[in-house]
Amino acid sequence: MYNFTIPSTLKAYFDHLAIAGETFQYTSEGPEGLLKNLNASVIIASGGDYTQPPYSAMDHAGPYIEAFLSFLGITVEQIYVAPGTAGEAKEQSIAKAKQAIAANFSD
Repeated sequence: MYNFTIPSTLKAYFDHLAIAGETFQYTSEGPEGLLKNLNASVIIASGGDYTQPPYSAMDHAGPYIEAFLSFLGITVEQIYVAPGTAGEAKEQSIAKAKQAIAANFSD
């Protein structure tokens, strides 16, 4: 997460993925994602800890990524977060995120 949202390079990549007629289409009911039956897991690291109020209101990365993928028809199953990677708890935060990922992807 950069400055409460996604890096500009990821935004540019998303802009290249959103292609009318290929990854989404316009309908009389509004846009419809064409990448249905796909699931995604998202991993987000941030220098600060934005997982608890009042700072959680500043986290726009997770909601933005989920909204964008949903727009394309992709279901976000889980968002994993490694908060506070710029602080003393960096190693603990990364280890905790890795444990959560491993727990969800183990046999």
